[in-house]
Parts: sequence; structure tokens; C-alpha cells
Amino acid sequence: MISQDELLPWLISAGGPFIAIPDSVRGQWHGADPDSDFKDSYDTWGDYGRACQATALGSDAEHYVAVIDVGGAQALVLGEGGGPATFLHDRLLFVQYAPDGPESEFLAGLDAGLDTLPWQRSAFTWTVTSPAKLIDSAWPGDDPNAYLVVDIPPDTYAISFCDSGHIFVKLDALPAS
Repeated sequence: MISQDELLPWLISAGGPFIAIPDSVRGQWHGADPDSDFKDSYDTWGDYGRACQATALGSDAEHYVAVIDVGGAQALVLGEGGGPATFLHDRLLFVQYAPDGPESEFLAGLDAGLDTLPWQRSAFTWTVTSPAKLIDSAWPGDDPNAYLVVDIPPDTYAISFCDSGHIFVKLDALPAS
């Protein structure tokens, strides 16, 4: 249970999607191409364009989450939300908060509300092989100051999401085969 007095670390985006990227390949993420005018196709936007494209195409469900390859590892792209994001380690839950009131009220109702949300299962699974960081996909992965630690045990996870005004993305370890 989250205490109303507990302060969560929030990551703010410049407007692009967030990406949870393994530390082992984080230095290979270069963010937005500084020479792009961001008017042409996603292909001219650098790695940031890859993240944007991953959640811009396809079904409505794919607008919320996608998995892309980065240096031979999988990274999880969180799309659609424009608000700050955090990761709740004990729930394996990403939250993009759309501020509509005090954070303390949001957190107070979170535990009871999670069970009643209309969760949708993504077609993607995410294989986590090393510790990861949550970053704004527009920034280079090796920026030492612009990330949140995402402490997820190595495993393969099913991904579910819900948009209730706030965007929630939860991970559930798949049973061993």
C-alpha cells in the first residue's frame, strides 16, 4: 500500500514516449536526431523516431505500449500519455499520471482502483535480461541525470495496460515453459 506521505519519483517527458531500456544497451540509444526538423517521416528523427513510430502505427492497443530492439536487447516503449511517469517496483507497474488533483489523493485511491480497471492484454511480451532505466526517448540513453531506475527481475513478461485518464502498464511474469 502506498502511503499518502510517500513521495514517488516522477520522470517528466519533453512530449515523446518514455522507454524502459536495459542498462546493457542504454548507451546505444541516441535519442532525437539534433538535425531533424521533425516534419518528415519518423525515419529522420533518430532513435526517438523509432520509439514514436512504434506506438503511432497499428491498432489502438499498440498506441499504449510496444517492444523494440535496441542493440540486441528488448526495450519497452510507453506511448500515448503526456504526463509524468513513475515505476512502482512492488507492483511491476508503470504509471503515467495525468494531474487532475493532488498526487496524495491519486495515491490514496490507487490500491483499490487497480483491481477495478478494465485491463487490456498487449500482443507484446517483454524479455528483461538486465536492470533497466526509464528515460524520455528523445534524450540519449547515457544521460546520467534523466532517468528512473526500473528494478525488474530478469524474466519474460506479459504486458497489460489501461487508460483511465492515467495510463497504467503492468507486467506479469509468464509461467516457465
